[in-house]
Amino acid sequence: MNMRREHLELEALDAGLRESGGFAVRVLYSAAAACADRDAGRANVVLGFEADARRDHGRAEAAARSLMAGRMGADELRRLRIVQRMQAAIERGVSVALRIADLGRLSARRGAPEVEELDRLCRLANVLAGTLAESLAASGRARLELLAMAEELLLRTENAAAAGERQLDQARRLCLVS
Repeated sequence: MNMRREHLELEALDAGLRESGGFAVRVLYSAAAACADRDAGRANVVLGFEADARRDHGRAEAAARSLMAGRMGADELRRLRIVQRMQAAIERGVSVALRIADLGRLSARRGAPEVEELDRLCRLANVLAGTLAESLAASGRARLELLAMAEELLLRTENAAAAGERQLDQARRLCLVS
């Protein structure tokens, strides 16, 4: 009986992951578009969705920890670990989306310096969003492979966002000095 309950909880956790992950993917696409267009209004809308994008993360983490404490078969335990990795990737995706939206907002200001890294960042964010969407729709081995790709893209996107932030900050400091 207990194994059945845990299986159902894992199914519910996976379904919740697809729902919250789908929302996170849309936020990432919107952030990339706002940044690419240097559209401060759209960037502010994206930033306004932070609480919604992060809403289910804590509950999902607690459910995953509860399941880990229970008795699960090897296959279900492996699936739970993949779901946890997906949750972490989705949370990182939300964080980088918010950074991208903020960069787009700041670069839209009058007199803001041209930040070379933003175009590359927006392209990476779009590829990342597509890969996360595909990994959410996949299952089994395909999900694991797409997740590994998404994690690598997350790292590259986070690094590009950091480079963009540094460029914007350096240019801002130069303006203050001159």
